[in-house]
Amino acid sequence: MTAQLFLILLSIFSVATSITVEALKRLFKKIKNYDVLACITALIVGGGGTLVYYQLAGITFTANNVIYAILMGFASALCAMVGYDKVVQAIEQFRK
Repeated sequence: MTAQLFLILLSIFSVATSITVEALKRLFKKIKNYDVLACITALIVGGGGTLVYYQLAGITFTANNVIYAILMGFASALCAMVGYDKVVQAIEQFRK
């Protein structure tokens, strides 16, 4: 996986994670810890999305590619956690 492909997929998965987390927040209103929800969703979207990309692009599943998918899940989770915290902080600052 090239760095360019990694960044493109990470950008796509970050947007997909944000949309999915917002939908889950509206669906399950009793959940109070949105950071954990964002982290779990990002791991699934990032890792699963990378595996789906490999399948659709005809890339064989080697040990390295599975490791890349796992790392993409963690990178996606990191982006979701940092992005979510920054957005909440900005909204709180505008309210004050």
